[in-house]
Amino acid sequence: MSLPQIGVFVGVDYLGTSMMRSLLSQWAAKGSATSLGSFESAYGAGQIIGSLVLPHRSDSKGRRSTLQLSCLGTALGYGMSAWAVGSTAGRTEWPLLASRVMTGLTKQTLTMARAIVGDVQAPERRQAGMAILTWASSVGYLIGPLMGGWLADGLGIGVPMFLITLLFLALVVVCGRLPETAPAAAAAARSGEDMAAAPATASWRWLLAPKLLCALLAITLVEVALTGWTSVARPRLTKRILPGGYSSTSVYDTWLSLCVMLGSGLWGRWQGADTCRFMLAGNVAFAAGLAMLLRSTSELVLYLSAALLGVGISAARTLPAALLIGIAPDSSRGAVMGILDLLGSFCRVLAPLLTGNVIDAFGSDDAGLAMLVSLILSSSLLLLDSPWSKGAVPAILVLFVAMALARQ
Repeated sequence: MSLPQIGVFVGVDYLGTSMMRSLLSQWAAKGSATSLGSFESAYGAGQIIGSLVLPHRSDSKGRRSTLQLSCLGTALGYGMSAWAVGSTAGRTEWPLLASRVMTGLTKQTLTMARAIVGDVQAPERRQAGMAILTWASSVGYLIGPLMGGWLADGLGIGVPMFLITLLFLALVVVCGRLPETAPAAAAAARSGEDMAAAPATASWRWLLAPKLLCALLAITLVEVALTGWTSVARPRLTKRILPGGYSSTSVYDTWLSLCVMLGSGLWGRWQGADTCRFMLAGNVAFAAGLAMLLRSTSELVLYLSAALLGVGISAARTLPAALLIGIAPDSSRGAVMGILDLLGSFCRVLAPLLTGNVIDAFGSDDAGLAMLVSLILSSSLLLLDSPWSKGAVPAILVLFVAMALARQ
């Protein structure tokens, strides 16, 4: 399988994914923030299990069949979402929640694509291969929300949702024609690990290193803020500020995706320097972009803030992996990347519910934004190499919790 073929697959995959995500978030934004958050949390709950099961299955059963299973499960999940949205004019929450769990359980297409790149590319070409996947997914995210918004405004939201379902069913057939790439060498490597499992307990002691634990906490706080923004705060703000229907909010989603893609170029250009400092810079940009939206109802401010948000979001998506790889032992890079993925899955469960409940408790979107800014600032303090800054983090978080409890 050639690298361009993998890139095209990922681009088509993320075109459908971004289209569905944009439409679902705008449809669900008509209800409460807690309800909107629960849909994303259901997806995250499925991802926790799926990320542990499907990648391991691909090593033993093959990439092709696992990729087919992933596309089929995604099609079923999206089909359930389309049915739930189109079946009634009111809230049909339980079928939609079930559809999000189904999608989360099986949506491992990008993970499989990365594994295939590792199979077919020489070691010195794998980084370039991963970069192609990143750009392909970004292109999909640029086109998908726009296309979905225009179709939904012109034909109704159910039409693009069912088209996305058909798209993933077609990908099941396409994947069946792909060659198998899972190497026999992987099985030999796994056998070697099994035979050498005796000292495993000692090899995990690096997880208790204070520097690593501090970095993991800093990354988690930013991930909670990012997921809370993406899943709850952003759909509500765009729904409130932007005029028009689905297409107007989809234009903003596309603009933000473009800003993120351009922001990613900064970190790729400056790789190899102090990752902590770059994460701090990204956090500052992220917090500043969110702060611009506090008490704002201006469409211009919404679009201008996207430039800062793009830098911050791209940093949150790019730099944590580089930071953790630099801290962990060379022999444990895979393990620490697994921990990073697991943290992201847990945040997809926690952050939407947390953000939605804070917004509902205070009765204001600004409260949710203020919480997200507080989390990002707390993360920045953890990244600073100073005892006083780390000590200030609990104080900030306790203060916000106390305010929320007092409000209730």
